[in-house]
Amino acid sequence: MKNNRLYAQTEPEFGSGKQARKAGQRTASPNRKPGKPDNRTTRQPDKNNFDFTTLLFPAFWKSGFLAFWKRSVRLSPILGMALPTGFLVFWLVVYSFNAFAQLEKVENWCWECHGEEKKKYTGSIHEQRGIKCIDCHGGDPTKDDWEEAMSPKAGFKPKPDKKGIAELCASCHNDERMMTPYGLTTNQYDQYRISVHGTRLFEKGDTNVATCTDCHRTHAVLKHSDPRSNVYIANVPKMCAKCHSDEKLMKQYNLPADQYDKYVSSVHGKALLERGLTRGVPNCATCHGTHGAAPPGIEDVSKVCGQCHSDIRDYFNKSPHKKAMDERKITECASCHNNHHNVIPTLQMFDTTCSRSECHDKDSSEYKIGQQIKTLITEANIILDEAQQSVENVKQQGVYTIEYEFALKEAQTYIKEVEPIIHTLSEQTIKEYTGKAIADSNKVKEDILKYSQSLRIRKVYLGIAWLFIFSLIVALYIRKRRADRDWENEQSL
Repeated sequence: MKNNRLYAQTEPEFGSGKQARKAGQRTASPNRKPGKPDNRTTRQPDKNNFDFTTLLFPAFWKSGFLAFWKRSVRLSPILGMALPTGFLVFWLVVYSFNAFAQLEKVENWCWECHGEEKKKYTGSIHEQRGIKCIDCHGGDPTKDDWEEAMSPKAGFKPKPDKKGIAELCASCHNDERMMTPYGLTTNQYDQYRISVHGTRLFEKGDTNVATCTDCHRTHAVLKHSDPRSNVYIANVPKMCAKCHSDEKLMKQYNLPADQYDKYVSSVHGKALLERGLTRGVPNCATCHGTHGAAPPGIEDVSKVCGQCHSDIRDYFNKSPHKKAMDERKITECASCHNNHHNVIPTLQMFDTTCSRSECHDKDSSEYKIGQQIKTLITEANIILDEAQQSVENVKQQGVYTIEYEFALKEAQTYIKEVEPIIHTLSEQTIKEYTGKAIADSNKVKEDILKYSQSLRIRKVYLGIAWLFIFSLIVALYIRKRRADRDWENEQSL
């Protein structure tokens, strides 16, 4: 009773007017049973003068926080203001963080289960362009219950088959309005449908063939200019090799499985994979196409190769080989240079390639023409090498050789021009260019020879001059010694 009285005296009155009671006055509890004393001191709040803290902190109201706060106000107004203000700020911060956390979970609910897919998707070109899970998979990513999120009612699309993958990708990539801002063509799907891969998939139901995700991946789709991408120019050969180097798979289609190994050791493969040249160097897609992938036909080989070697294609079309190969249905460029394992051509091809059983006998006139062409080029190269050696020799002697070097560059240009002209098989045209190269080389050799002869004569005359000067010095020295001896004799007399 003493403690209750003390509490009643220190607690300020609640309410105003007629409802105010003196400190320490007890009121009966409405729930108290008859005959049972009530030792609690209670106050009935005034509806017209209700404290706002009951709305914000109801739990603290019941635990006596209001009384503690009012005591603080009586002791120090500043402390009384600081307590609720600090607690209110803390409460708002906690609620804010909680709200943001809940929002993040709602927006990315798919990632709660598909963490690996999230890692692949992060940084992809689709993420950069704002493509979300729902755009491909449908469903409702805001639902935390997977059955509800992936229900047909929510528009969820089950995992597509290979045909469905191509059609799904085409739903965006065939839309000109969507692709034009990014500079992408909208005929990839149409090209794929007529490709070897597409026709086998859509017409024959062959699911072994490649579709969009086999080359571009599913979630980790990157730009073709990204070195991490499967379709980056230097990565395409290895990507194609995933299927085309599989002997068991290729055996079903009667295809060889060594194309990748041949390409790696070819002049094209070494330039791309070893030297790192990414411009002007063909890979698989350069010749076979990308979405419209198809092996070049017999008549299309020169057209495909001619995309890079345009001048050689024009010379080949003027040659007797063009007509003969068309009539006999022989592949054009690949017949001599191979397809995947093409190496730097040398003059030895006139001995090996031309004399193959399906081409020319060594006693035939066609083979002899090839040998004559080889002789013309070989002779021009030998004379050019001799001229270069002559220039190098006089250069080591300190002779100014820029003029000679320019002349040899001209000769080298003529021989370089012969390389594509060989495909015409025109001995007269080739002789014209090799003749110019030989003439320039011989002129350099003659000029150097004349200069060397004149230099030799100059050296002889210079030697004679030095000998005369030396003899004159010796004679003068002897005469001086005689004069000195005569003067000494005169002095001794």
